[in-house]
Amino acid sequence: MNLKSWSAEHTKGLLVGIATIIVASLIIIGYYSYDNGHNYAVNFGRFVKIPNFTAKVLSLAAIANLPWFHFVSLRKGKWAFGQGIIMATVLDLLIMLLFKFIL
Repeated sequence: MNLKSWSAEHTKGLLVGIATIIVASLIIIGYYSYDNGHNYAVNFGRFVKIPNFTAKVLSLAAIANLPWFHFVSLRKGKWAFGQGIIMATVLDLLIMLLFKFIL
């Protein structure tokens, strides 16, 4: 992808992808709270303080971008929006790898 051809649709896809990952992370933390019997604050503290748990939650949260990519980008043909979603997922991957292997 050429950055000279970056458009508003790319930015829209990137922002939607990042927002989806943030919301999905909060939902996954809530699921872990339900699953292991701790309250939400304890698991959110684990998310903030334990890099391995953070990487696990972020990797699961990236799955939430698939419906956006499939239904909006592929079915409606909004390729620039889809490229923004892919960029958000790649950023999530880089952050997840940072937490998993470097921190």
